[in-house]
Amino acid sequence: MWILIAFVVGIGLTALAIMAVFGEFGTASSQQTAQNVLSTTSAVIANLMTDYAGNPNFSALTNTTVEDDGAVPNTWVVSTNGFATPGGGTASFAPASVNGGTDNGFAMTLTNLNRQTCAQFGTYYTPNTASISVNGTAADNPDYNGGTGTLWPPALAGDCKVGANTVVITEAGQ
Repeated sequence: MWILIAFVVGIGLTALAIMAVFGEFGTASSQQTAQNVLSTTSAVIANLMTDYAGNPNFSALTNTTVEDDGAVPNTWVVSTNGFATPGGGTASFAPASVNGGTDNGFAMTLTNLNRQTCAQFGTYYTPNTASISVNGTAADNPDYNGGTGTLWPPALAGDCKVGANTVVITEAGQ
């Protein structure tokens, strides 16, 4: 009888160990996807800044022009509302007005981000980031918007939730 109990306990502990190992690999994979989306997003922003350097008029910026400019990687598949990003999110682009200008910046909206990917953007910014928002909570760069900034540098990772998240990054042209 004791042998049977020890056998059952041993099988249970082995099953828990296997689940823990698979859980860690799943987390590492999710973390890698989140980091890939962040680094790719940074590259897309850099590409757009280069494309519009010296003439920061983003009035004609659309998802189509972003694709035509080759600013997005081929891993971002064109969809009806923009681009499908790795990890199941979407990205779309639009002109934005910064510091009282007109269409002198652009907004990149990332939707359907999981919590881990969203958290990667919770502290994200570049020297030209005018603002970033996570699920509607905004952080404004004091170098823009008349010198009044809130939550800068951004600390919005806590605003990410389980399920779908939305991040909007507004960049000022150079």
